[in-house]
Amino acid sequence: VIPNSVRSIGNDAFSGCSGLTSINIPDSVTEIGEDAFYGCSGLAMLTIGESVTCIGVGAFGKCNNLQTVYFNAIRCWKMGYCNDPDHDGNCSIFDGCTLLEKIVIGEKVTVIPKSAFKGCTSITSVTIGNSVTNIGEAAFYFCMGLTSITIPNSVTGIGEKAFSGCNGLTSVVIPNSVRSIGNDAFSGCSGLTSVNIADSVTEIGSRAFKGCSGLTSINIPDSVTEIGWSAFSGCSGLTSFSIPNSVTIIAERAFEGCSGLTSINIPDSVIVIVDDAFEGCSGLMSIVIPDSVKYIGKSVFSGCCGLTSATIGKSVCEIDISAFSGCHGLTSIFIPDSVTKIGSNAFLGCSGLSAIVIPDSVTEIGNSAFSGCCGLKSVTISNSVRVIDIYAFSRCRELTEINIPDSVTEIGDGAFYGCDSLSDKIKEKIKMINPLSFNTFKHIDNSI
Repeated sequence: VIPNSVRSIGNDAFSGCSGLTSINIPDSVTEIGEDAFYGCSGLAMLTIGESVTCIGVGAFGKCNNLQTVYFNAIRCWKMGYCNDPDHDGNCSIFDGCTLLEKIVIGEKVTVIPKSAFKGCTSITSVTIGNSVTNIGEAAFYFCMGLTSITIPNSVTGIGEKAFSGCNGLTSVVIPNSVRSIGNDAFSGCSGLTSVNIADSVTEIGSRAFKGCSGLTSINIPDSVTEIGWSAFSGCSGLTSFSIPNSVTIIAERAFEGCSGLTSINIPDSVIVIVDDAFEGCSGLMSIVIPDSVKYIGKSVFSGCCGLTSATIGKSVCEIDISAFSGCHGLTSIFIPDSVTKIGSNAFLGCSGLSAIVIPDSVTEIGNSAFSGCCGLKSVTISNSVRVIDIYAFSRCRELTEINIPDSVTEIGDGAFYGCDSLSDKIKEKIKMINPLSFNTFKHIDNSI
């Protein structure tokens, strides 16, 4: 029995006391030292008092019979700390507690500290008190036995990696009190099948649900203004997704690798779609980019091999590098007259395309822009185009019709390499601008 007069429990104070079966740390204690109860192999139940503010690394490590923890520390700001400057700190204080199954967070507790129960893989039950406002960074990181969690209405923030790697979780309801979902908050929760996000949430952090491969449905409320980098990357079970009208930016790799995604609605509020946003969404069949979008980044739809049609909004000024590369199923694409440049590899390997019309606004067709479009038969180039860059139409073996307007002053080496179906008349006109237009000088992937 630890009396109420005790203020701190020192390093190694009860280390190796294998006869201890239960510990009640009184409200008078403010600090528990490093390895304080390390190796207390008989310990089955632990109660941490209200006044504890910091707990040292390994404090309850290797208590391999510990099953239940009542955590009542109201403002514990540091768990798993270490005085060693070479130590990275914030390690689990319950390392090696292989039987720990039940956690009860007291009704007065306001914060669940950083790394509080990190790596406690056997935890199956967590009860969070109604005063908790913040679930700290990595608080339940890799608690793989956890199958469900009830987040109370008092919580306003879910910290980075709070539930990352909890692959036993199947569903999560995020209450109306939560304002932000931190980076990696639920990343790697592969068992998660559904998430309900309340209208109070304004920000979904980077990688928040990355790798949640079992996720089949998720609602994003109109309160959300930002979908973070890689927020849903690798959510291969998602089949459809509706982006709310409040979102203005779809961040880099936001839906990368969502191979089950067959449809997605991009609202008129979106003005920028950043690099790789939908890369590898191989199940996506059609896409409409609204007129509000001014910029689509590099590789935005790269590898979307199931994509058959794409409508590009009338405000897009550039189709960036590899934007649609590898979209083998793409049979039609409308390029609006707002576009001034078609970037390198923009439509590389789009073997399903049969005809392309380059509008009057375009001045440059980039390096390998249509390389490997082996089904392409007809290309109409406007009088505004000045540059056709190297390998722009290389390996377009079926190409029979293309006009080279007088505005074209530069054709790059190999721009028409492998375009053997072109008439001699067209070839001669092209060679007059650059005799090396049909030559190759570097390795080209002939598998495309």
